Amino acid sequence: MSQAVIWSIVAAAGTALGAAGVFAVKEPSSRLLNFSTAFSAGVMLGASFLSLLPAAFQDLDPALAGLLLVLGVVTVALLDRRIPHFHGRQADLSGWQHQHPDLPTEVVEEHTRWKLPRKTYLLASALTVHNIPEGMAVGAGFAAGEPALGVALALAIGIHNIPEGFAVVAPALGHRERGKLFLLATATGLVEIPAIVLTYLLASQVSGVIAPALAFAAGAMIYVAFDELLPDTYREEPARVTAAITTGVVTFMVVLSLVGLVS
Repeated sequence: MSQAVIWSIVAAAGTALGAAGVFAVKEPSSRLLNFSTAFSAGVMLGASFLSLLPAAFQDLDPALAGLLLVLGVVTVALLDRRIPHFHGRQADLSGWQHQHPDLPTEVVEEHTRWKLPRKTYLLASALTVHNIPEGMAVGAGFAAGEPALGVALALAIGIHNIPEGFAVVAPALGHRERGKLFLLATATGLVEIPAIVLTYLLASQVSGVIAPALAFAAGAMIYVAFDELLPDTYREEPARVTAAITTGVVTFMVVLSLVGLVS
């Protein structure tokens, strides 16, 4: 239990580390944002296909594991649709642009770039929603009785959370309330702590829940990667995006090696 709590804090700390970029970076390039987002997706896909699903297959029939994976996808998709939030990093031009129809598009985009409190909150809500299945994955990993799996997932999620934390503050860099932006972004990662602990407690106490939880969490994370993270990144420089995804997968493989799950 103590290990799960400690590593849940480590995973959540990645978001705070990324959010600290609000104090150091004046304006991020779209190339940096695309790379970091695709890298995050690569880490999540690596965790899903290299750890969560193989562990689930050890105790589940492949057909049942596949069904639970689909259930994870559908559950997060429904949650995604029910909770209003921002998808991607496109400019939110609603309202203000309609009041100034004669202004050039670049002027409107410049305005929205520096005055985006609504967009920032929507981004934060999006990350909060998809941090829940990430926490579930780590909690199920620790409950599986192999601490190295939980540690690997927590490390990978923590690394993946760094660019996520930065993504929350990036659209509002230059805003006066930097401290508020930092706290908002950090709060999106804190939801992982109860998600990890509650999943660990449930899976530890209820017989036969661990393997289904791993398959379900894999489906949830795959949905987040493909629906929340990747769509916008391929609009520019797809070759670089592919390289970033690959880097994320390889990073997770290195984490697996460091904790001794692969040799």
